[in-house]
Amino acid sequence: MLDTLDSDRSERQMKIDRQISRVNISIKDMQHCLKFTSAWNASLGDVLQRALITAAVISYTRPFSGNEEHPRATGNPLFSTNDLTQEEQQLHERLRQVRDQAIAHSDFNMSSSRPVAYPGDSGVVMAIRMYDPLSEAPKIQDIHSLATKVDKLLTSKLHELAAKRRQA
Repeated sequence: MLDTLDSDRSERQMKIDRQISRVNISIKDMQHCLKFTSAWNASLGDVLQRALITAAVISYTRPFSGNEEHPRATGNPLFSTNDLTQEEQQLHERLRQVRDQAIAHSDFNMSSSRPVAYPGDSGVVMAIRMYDPLSEAPKIQDIHSLATKVDKLLTSKLHELAAKRRQA
């Protein structure tokens, strides 16, 4: 009987430990996003601006990108967008879309091309519209604010899980 109770307690603690690990990793990702958004400055060259925005988007979305399950960490943090305002939810979804369709992949709706008629027989000319991370520049302060809020929500979740672990 005691062995069964100890085993149940151990399983509960292991489940909580896996959640704590994922939330802790997610907090570190948010903190990286905050460093990148804090470093962004309009006076930087466009290459550095693009790099910082790209890094901020990747860091922000990493916790929500469907990480693999691991024996010591869950795939996703315990996080709900219900804690965000409608505007924050829209930005959250926009950042996920940018990450999935333009940064991690080159989906046609974000970066497109088409052949253009070219006089003569020297080849084909393509008209290309590529996604530019600088299109997110006007939202950089909003991204920073969102990452700050998500960081606080995740930190709160970490404290809840730590309290649960002590009780398990």
